[in-house]
Amino acid sequence: MSRRVPKRIAVVSKCSTEEILEATAEVVDFLRGRVALVGDPVTAGKFHLRVQRAEALRADLVLCIGGDGTILRTLRGLRRPIPLLGVNLGAMGFLADLSPREMLPALREILKGFEVEERMRLSVHVGGRELPPAANEAVLLTRRPAKMLHLSLRAGGEELAELRADGVVLSTPMGSTAYAMSAGGPLVDPRLDAILVVPLAAFTLAARPTVVPADTRITVRILNEKEATLVLDGQQHIRVPRRAPLEVTRSPRPALFVRTGSSFYSKVRGKLVE
Repeated sequence: MSRRVPKRIAVVSKCSTEEILEATAEVVDFLRGRVALVGDPVTAGKFHLRVQRAEALRADLVLCIGGDGTILRTLRGLRRPIPLLGVNLGAMGFLADLSPREMLPALREILKGFEVEERMRLSVHVGGRELPPAANEAVLLTRRPAKMLHLSLRAGGEELAELRADGVVLSTPMGSTAYAMSAGGPLVDPRLDAILVVPLAAFTLAARPTVVPADTRITVRILNEKEATLVLDGQQHIRVPRRAPLEVTRSPRPALFVRTGSSFYSKVRGKLVE
């Protein structure tokens, strides 16, 4: 795999706490003069960088300082594939590979050259309308608490399940440590290509989480007249019209991440077990 030498780095910081601001200042001071620097409007304004919005961003890599939410927001805004590198100053940090104390040593090596890994995202359509790709999950939820949805789930044209539930989580392997895990789904190595189908509070003992090949087209239909909401990566909420089918499969636009050597299994042990 060829190595890329960065000449321009975009810095995207949550800028919400003193700790994050201090870490961002440390990174900017370290990188200034070594590479060209740009930033999103908030970060650029605070640290005197050239402004570039996500939809027009041109950089060799994006350094996200905050937490998984910062990475997911940045991914959603990008209009072209750019590798991301996360520094975790959030609650969990499964997508952010570096701790604050690791960031400068890692950047010294990355400036010499880095490799990129792809992680699948979901292509999502509601009623035939294409929505932005989801990196973690697409969650279909009832809009009225304690009012269940009557759902039909099909995988590749075959019936997967018909059930009454609060909703369903359709997740990538990368998202298997997020909402899908909380709903009882399995942990899946993000290097695999698969889609997780995890019912939410299903009113049957037969409903179980299912893992299907990534190229399978999952179709979810609401069979009753209940209102539903689709939530993408925990951030974007879309009202689902009655009877409008939800279709999910592998997106042709994967997310790109800087390869750091961080182990998925050590993250699981460190964040969920120990």
